[in-house]
Amino acid sequence: MSNPSLVRLQKFLARHTTYGSRRTCEQLIASGAVRINGQPAHLGQSVDPEHDRVEVDGRTVVPKKSGVYVLYNKPRGVLCTFADEPGETTLTDVIRRMKLPVRVFSVGRLDADAEGLLLLTDDGTLAERLTHPRFGVSRTYEVGLNQSLTPEVAERVRRLRSLRPFVLPKSRQAQAEGRADMRPPRRDAFRDTRPQRITPPKILDGVGGRHVRILLKEGRQREVKRIFAEVGLRVEYLRRVGFGPLRLKDLPPGAWRTLSRAEIEELKSENS
Repeated sequence: MSNPSLVRLQKFLARHTTYGSRRTCEQLIASGAVRINGQPAHLGQSVDPEHDRVEVDGRTVVPKKSGVYVLYNKPRGVLCTFADEPGETTLTDVIRRMKLPVRVFSVGRLDADAEGLLLLTDDGTLAERLTHPRFGVSRTYEVGLNQSLTPEVAERVRRLRSLRPFVLPKSRQAQAEGRADMRPPRRDAFRDTRPQRITPPKILDGVGGRHVRILLKEGRQREVKRIFAEVGLRVEYLRRVGFGPLRLKDLPPGAWRTLSRAEIEELKSENS
């Protein structure tokens, strides 16, 4: 069984050092400057921040203490990336305006054309646990469809156990908008094109109409869009309103707030 406390080495270095992005840290690892428990590190390796000793050029990396938890209502058009995207608004721009005391990252992501609840934190251990499928942390979405969800089609959604693989469009704009091409993938599109198993979705309300609420137990890539594409429907509006015990409530688009101590404790107990 995989250990959810493990973190990719380049991700660990990007969070707890000032060397830069994950890609920069990958180059650092490849150069031979990094050691784990006294042994040379290599690309693809993972570490346990609580038990492994990581060194860069002979200096021990001391994991930063976690303590920032921000709930952000992401508007449409904001890209969930920390890469430089000229002419686009990214999470880097948003976080810069927040003026937080430490570097944070997003727990999961939302497509550019989606909106809603996004958790930002510097707590890497919690983030790994919240996104690990083993713990089944719930995500609740409000979905607008191109046509009504009939009871018969809703039952087909509830019985879904797997999703077809999909091909990402080549253009950067199409990728940013998060459109999934549901045509059969090219043979060389993925190393593994087998159907992806999922936990059956739960439709909370809205059957018979075009606006529904759906609860998922994992965060597969573009999962909501792919679920409804499986039954011949297209998602025209997507808003995440719940993540584990957290609720978006009346927080305006583009606004953010820090979590209360009670919310943080509840979030941590969600997967303990």
